[in-house]
Amino acid sequence: MEMMPDKLERQIKASISTSCDKHERKTSNMKLEKQVSLAKSEYEFQCEEERFRKRTLSRPAEVNILPEKVRPTFNISPDTTGRKRKFSSSELLPIPLGLQKILDDIDIVAEHSANGIVQRRARLDAILFNTLATAKNSSSADQSVQSVCLHTDIYMKMPWESKKGLQLLWGRPDYSLWYGEPGKMETNLMVCAAKELGGIREYQVLAYMAMIHHARRMAGREDTSVCGIATDTFHWAFLRLYNDSKYSVHTYFWDQGQQLEVIANLRRIIDHASGLARGLKSDSSLKKSSGLEFVSP
Repeated sequence: MEMMPDKLERQIKASISTSCDKHERKTSNMKLEKQVSLAKSEYEFQCEEERFRKRTLSRPAEVNILPEKVRPTFNISPDTTGRKRKFSSSELLPIPLGLQKILDDIDIVAEHSANGIVQRRARLDAILFNTLATAKNSSSADQSVQSVCLHTDIYMKMPWESKKGLQLLWGRPDYSLWYGEPGKMETNLMVCAAKELGGIREYQVLAYMAMIHHARRMAGREDTSVCGIATDTFHWAFLRLYNDSKYSVHTYFWDQGQQLEVIANLRRIIDHASGLARGLKSDSSLKKSSGLEFVSP
């Protein structure tokens, strides 16, 4: 495509050649070339601005869902059927001595620390990784649990059509539980660690859960349920988003004698991941069906 300044330059030179003598034409052409050079630079700059504007407009706006927008955005609602969460005596196992010793050591080291985030993150690392290791080392564990693993700080993003147009939902859960073979792994658990004591983020983890729930529905999965945890390691909120897009929240307090219930909940989530791993198919990825992606930092 011919640039506008080039075309204009030829037209003006043609006009000069018919109306001026040789000396005047040379002088006029030199002045013209300087003006055209400036015009070309300005024109190219404007074209680049226009190309950038079009690229920006065509790219979905990145949004982090506000707490009050989570439920209406994904059309999910609290469960009102009173689904209970009960545990058998075989599920309420004693806290491993090794885990308790680690937690005690962390609390001793962090006793006078001004940064409580370090203590809570260390405690959460210990509880999550020890519980998963115990499940893998169990004599009754089947092979599918060996594929279950924990990841930290993975970014997730998904395109979403809203009243404002195409948007890109994104977030970064502190932990996520994964299952399946390398190259086709999926997740069934999102964990958000509190930034301050008592400041658990239920709606934040619910937003991440809803994104996965939507992706699993788009992929035609029979089981679209997703689990979530919001915790400061003393106060634990276990969330479950069911196949019918209803969610429940059950809370437990580690320092009020409910450690066994916390561990039992974690073991159930790990067992759920193991079951999903057995039925995972490679021809139905969540990315293909919904655009949901996970990106390592």
